[in-house]
Amino acid sequence: MLKNDISMNARTISYLLADKGAMNLIEMKELTGYEDVGIALALGWLAKENSIRFMNRDYQLIVESLNRFTEIYY
Repeated sequence: MLKNDISMNARTISYLLADKGAMNLIEMKELTGYEDVGIALALGWLAKENSIRFMNRDYQLIVESLNRFTEIYY
């Protein structure tokens, strides 16, 4: 996977989280169609940028956006 692909996946996931709110990894996978490694790399990118927060809810990893976008384009 190329760095550009990881960046694009991160942007998509960031917009998705801002639009849908907090979600678990299974929901992310279903909504994006990305493989596990694509989601993991994108989340790492977003975590490094301090754009997301990880939480543990009922023994599931939940991811929440720290950014709020006013307009979302897909």
